[in-house]
Amino acid sequence: CEPQFLLWLQELDLKGSAEEYFESFSSNGICEVQTILSNWEETFPTIEISVYDFNDRLVIINALENLKNQKIAVDSLVFSTEKIQISGDRILYASFDKLIEKLTIPSTNSRDVGTFFLTYRAFSDPVDVFNCVKERFFTWNIENTNASYMKILCLNFFEIWVEDYWSDFRLSKQVLVPLYGEMILEFKEDKEHFPKIWKAFKQLSQKIQEKLNNGSSTEERNHEVCPDPILPMNVLSHGSELNLLEIDPEEIARQLTLMDMNNLRNIEPYQIIQWILEQGSHSLGNFIQYFNDICGVMISEILRVEKLRERRLVVGHIIEIAEHLLKLKNFNTLCMVVSSLDSIAVHRLTATLEGLSRRHIKSLNRMKEIISPEKNYSNMRNMLTTDVPCIPYLGMFMSDITFIVRFL
Repeated sequence: CEPQFLLWLQELDLKGSAEEYFESFSSNGICEVQTILSNWEETFPTIEISVYDFNDRLVIINALENLKNQKIAVDSLVFSTEKIQISGDRILYASFDKLIEKLTIPSTNSRDVGTFFLTYRAFSDPVDVFNCVKERFFTWNIENTNASYMKILCLNFFEIWVEDYWSDFRLSKQVLVPLYGEMILEFKEDKEHFPKIWKAFKQLSQKIQEKLNNGSSTEERNHEVCPDPILPMNVLSHGSELNLLEIDPEEIARQLTLMDMNNLRNIEPYQIIQWILEQGSHSLGNFIQYFNDICGVMISEILRVEKLRERRLVVGHIIEIAEHLLKLKNFNTLCMVVSSLDSIAVHRLTATLEGLSRRHIKSLNRMKEIISPEKNYSNMRNMLTTDVPCIPYLGMFMSDITFIVRFL
C-alpha cells in the first residue's frame, strides 16, 4: 500500500486543500484511505492516526491535513515526478538530491544503496555525496518529531559506506575523514538532545579509526608470511646476464603473483563498471597493459631462442611456471602464461611443441581445460568456489558485467 499512499500524499500536496482533495474520493476510495492511514501509523507511531474515528468525514480530512504537515511525509517520502521516477522497486531516474533522499528513508533496501556506491562516480564524487548526506542529517532538528530516526538512517548510510566501500575513505582519507571530524564537532552542540545519535557517532568513529590503523599495517603483515626467495646461482656475479632457464620456475611464479596481487588491489569494483561504460580507469588500464606485457615477454623468450632443443627447454620451463601459478591459485597470471603458449606465434612452432615431454604436454592440456572459455568458463568457476583465497581471472568477470550492461 505504500506506493499508493505516497501518490496520495503527493497529490494532496499539489491540491493544497485536504478538504478539496477528500471530496474527489468515491466511497471505495474513502475505505482505501482509512486502510492506508491505519497501516501507516504502524511505521510512524508519532503520527497517532489511530485516535481518529474514520466514520467521521471531518476526522479523515483532519488526518490528511495532519499528514500533509508532517515533515517526515512531505520532505522525505513524496518525490516530484520531475525529479525521480520509480517503476515497481526500480529507480528509473532521479536528480542527485532526490536520489540521496530515496537512499535515506525507511523503505530503502540494501540493493539500491549498493548500486549507488558502485555507480555514483559517473555523475558525482565522494565529497559531494558526503556533503549532501550531511546536509540532510542536519535538516532534522529537535523540532521534528522523527528527527532521531531520520538521523539514524543517515548514519546507517555512512556506516555502509565505511564497512563495504572503504576504498573511498582510503583513497580520499585526506578529505573525507576530516569532513567526518567536522561533522562530529558540528553535532556536538546537540548531543544532549540526541544521546543515541551521539553514541552511534562514536561507534562509527571507532570503526573508521580501526580501518585506518589496519590499512597502515597491512604491508607489514604481508611481509611476515613471505617465504625466502629462491635465488639463481650467478645472481651476484658481476656483469652476468640472467637467463630464464637459470631462474627457478616457482620463484618466477611467486614474483608474478606478487605483482598481480598488487595490481589487483589497486582496482576498485566501480572502476570495472567505469571501464565497461567507456569512462576509463587508470588502475584497470594498467592491469590490462600488465596482462599484455607478460604475454609478450613469454612469447619473446620462446622466439628469441634459435636452437630447437633449447627452445623446447624454454617452453617446458614456462609450463612449469604455469604449474606453480596454479598451485598458488593465481588464475589471472595462469591465463596470461597459457595464453602466450597458445598464441599464433608459438602455436606455429610445430617441431618445438611436438618435442615436449609427455608430462609437460599433459600438464599444458589440463591447464588449457581449466581456463577454457567454453560454457562461460565453467571449469574455472567450479575451481573458484573451492580454491580460495585466490587471484581470479579478471577478464571473466568483466565479460559477465559487459553482458549484463548490454542486455539491460
